[in-house]
Amino acid sequence: DPNVAYVDHEEIPGFMGAMTMGYPVRDAAEFGKLSVGDRIEAKVMARGHSEYYLNEIQVTAEPEPAAETGAEQQQ
Repeated sequence: DPNVAYVDHEEIPGFMGAMTMGYPVRDAAEFGKLSVGDRIEAKVMARGHSEYYLNEIQVTAEPEPAAETGAEQQQ
């Protein structure tokens, strides 16, 4: 599955610690709604201890615009 969302997530109590991890997204329409830097809420679906994917993804905040650098401000 080529649709992988890399997520920097909080601890999921009783399941896994906080980390950055790639999660497959099976629904192409859900994946298409995502942008780099989005804050999301989603369900982590697991089959055993080695197969995970994201489901029911909701974007809760879009990325903030990048701050201007000193070089950009001087132009």
